[in-house]
Amino acid sequence: MNWVDPALPEVQDYLLALVGKVAQMGVDEIQLDYIRFPTQGDMGEAVFAFNPAFVTRDQVISRFVGRVRQALEGTGVLLSADIFGVIPWGRLADQQSTGQNLATLLPLLDVVSPMLYPSHFYGPFGKMERLVDYPYYLVYEGCRKITAMAAARPWLQAFSYGVEGFEAGYVCDRANLRRRRERGAGLVAVEYARALPGGAGGDAALGRWGGGEVDSAAVRRRFPALLEEASGGGSGAILPTD
Repeated sequence: MNWVDPALPEVQDYLLALVGKVAQMGVDEIQLDYIRFPTQGDMGEAVFAFNPAFVTRDQVISRFVGRVRQALEGTGVLLSADIFGVIPWGRLADQQSTGQNLATLLPLLDVVSPMLYPSHFYGPFGKMERLVDYPYYLVYEGCRKITAMAAARPWLQAFSYGVEGFEAGYVCDRANLRRRRERGAGLVAVEYARALPGGAGGDAALGRWGGGEVDSAAVRRRFPALLEEASGGGSGAILPTD
């Protein structure tokens, strides 16, 4: 994979021009992916268009996202972004390597999509050695850490890499993700299972929302048509209730 320099003004201006064009097409949301610095390869050979003695990587990324937010003002288009799954834990090393800092990113975003793939967490992590054995914890805790400031719509692992005996219910069944609402956490699962092979459980979750059992301002703003199309498709979400 080839990377552009996220700090280069010409790169940022080009991306902002694309954002403007896409917003004019009438989309309801723009989701930023790879909104970070590269973390693999020979980073010692990489040269970026900023002086790390005066500017940090997370300042580069957050300032650019701020420019995107400003460009979308008055359009009604929501702004979201994918982030590394480990970022919600706030470890300084991860923040410095990727440039993703939740404290400065979340106020700029309507929705955040952490990539909470257990196979991409490397132990020991906390008290866990084999992270693939704790998919529920990673999804739940990763979203909980986000929802105080923004809606969380996680990417769930739907591939077998690193998981012995992977199956469609890896996150839902094996991880006991059986309660749609966790007491005291204010988290509601809305068709998150669509991200899993076969979409097990998704229709039931969406039906409960459409039937009025789950109500969230964030969901209503993001999916205004769901009340009328409770049997239709949606995109995975774990969002905060009002």
